[in-house]
Amino acid sequence: MFCPECGKEIPDNSIFCTFCGAKILRPGESADEQVPQTSSRPSPGIELCGDGMYRWYYEFSMLKNPMILLTILSIFGVIFGILFLFMVVSAVLSGDIEDIVENFVPILLFLVFFAALILISYLIVSAMNGWKYIVLFEMNEEGVRHIQQPKQFQKAQALAWLSAFAGVVGGNPAGGIGRGLLVATKSESYTAFQNVKKMKSIRKYHTIKLNETLEHNQIYAEDKDYDFVLKYIADRIPEQAKRNL
Repeated sequence: MFCPECGKEIPDNSIFCTFCGAKILRPGESADEQVPQTSSRPSPGIELCGDGMYRWYYEFSMLKNPMILLTILSIFGVIFGILFLFMVVSAVLSGDIEDIVENFVPILLFLVFFAALILISYLIVSAMNGWKYIVLFEMNEEGVRHIQQPKQFQKAQALAWLSAFAGVVGGNPAGGIGRGLLVATKSESYTAFQNVKKMKSIRKYHTIKLNETLEHNQIYAEDKDYDFVLKYIADRIPEQAKRNL
């Protein structure tokens, strides 16, 4: 079959055109039923697959991009802050506030020591991963999935993964091939757009932070696709979550 928008040949029963992104209308389906689209189009680096899912690959140096380290340190800081506050409240209630004052320097030294330990651990993990953080993303109207890849994962594999999904529709064996390429993934996290409580854009590091009540996700996109991904997500999360954009 051929796309009615751009005229290029696409797999039969496609839901979306893999070239221009237009939704393929079915008999009896009106244009008003189309999935909302963003005003801009992504670069060829982001593949719009036949199942309506955007997929792309991102890689960065763990030494040059500190976002993962900063996230770990911020989580540690929150935990330590809660514990310290609990200690202060307990000391005040028991009348032992002097103990907190006397032990302030040791507590501070412990904090510095633990932060240094986190930094050393981060460098060790970075070295084990070849100093690279490699991730594949899946994104549609409902949410976005962050899929971390092992260090041996190469760009050629990512392109093969994207190609395997291009034009995927229900029952197409290409879907199984694409999923098979994900068997070696190390970890993944998923964010449903409707559950996002806070969204923060950090353009300098190509990062979009999505925070739920107990879950945190970081989405990465190249400069040429950053605005597309940012707008796509912003158009689909609750209004109150957009305060930091």
